[in-house]
Amino acid sequence: MIKKPLAFICMFCVKVVFAQDPVFTLPGSATAYSNAALIDYNTVSTFKTAYRLQWPKLDGGWNQYYSEYSHYVHPIRGYITAYGMYENNYALSRQSYYLNYTSNIRVSKLVSIRAFFGGGYFFKKVDWSVLSFGDMIDPRRGFIYMSNDVPRGGSVGNVDFNAGLGAKISFVTLAVSASHLTQPDESLVKGKSPLPMHFTAQIGLDYDFLVSRQGKLKVLPFFMFNQQGAISTFQYGSVFEVKGIRVGIASRRNDAIHIMAGYNHKFFGINIGYDYTNSELQGLTGGAFETNFVLKMGKNVRELQKSQFDSPFLY
Repeated sequence: MIKKPLAFICMFCVKVVFAQDPVFTLPGSATAYSNAALIDYNTVSTFKTAYRLQWPKLDGGWNQYYSEYSHYVHPIRGYITAYGMYENNYALSRQSYYLNYTSNIRVSKLVSIRAFFGGGYFFKKVDWSVLSFGDMIDPRRGFIYMSNDVPRGGSVGNVDFNAGLGAKISFVTLAVSASHLTQPDESLVKGKSPLPMHFTAQIGLDYDFLVSRQGKLKVLPFFMFNQQGAISTFQYGSVFEVKGIRVGIASRRNDAIHIMAGYNHKFFGINIGYDYTNSELQGLTGGAFETNFVLKMGKNVRELQKSQFDSPFLY
């Protein structure tokens, strides 16, 4: 049984933590989740999985498990992408599953436009059996009593929809997306609690900075803006790659510095990252750890003829 947090703290976490969508640090950890218009059109199929542990010093942290699979379906001239995410923090948990369709339109040799639309279902719950309440406390001996509190609700499920656009203009990637288009109810107790729409804007660059017989230095700067309700985040940084070896650094404004490293092969990729908190919470949360793995299966010759849609948000 949880001894430190009381019930009102847990309810606060329900409102603040799970009413706010997670934001991954590594730019390619959850491509379909952030904007399915940016999935890898250069492959026939792509599998990706990611794990993020946020605030490990806060009694268990906030765990996020993510997986996606995309496959090119020739009769519909586009990709079908399925992805799911599981989040938990002691008493709180959330599962979500989505299916998206992404199409590609070649405007010219240097310009391609992507569009996606999708929907899914989420299920969220609170485990009342592990919550602590004020009437369980003895002034001298601590938590020794049974609570008289009666569980109220505790679970909710609802359908959800998202959509977005992406464009590749020469070596520049632009993307915008919107999640929770119908603002579904996610209240865990009585009353309504609409899930705020989540808007994401992304800019990525990819170009070869130095080229020699020994290889080339690939530079991938990126910018990402998230807005959900009254909360916004702005992340910017760059990834540098030489012969598949990647290192990167980024910053989330007034919050954290991100350090990342990885390896990108033509068949797979693996990346790790750490968030160092530089806000007033420095030293209290333990930052965040994140890792992802990408498996790339088969070259999509048809789409390679249309556009090379490389981006820092792929891996």
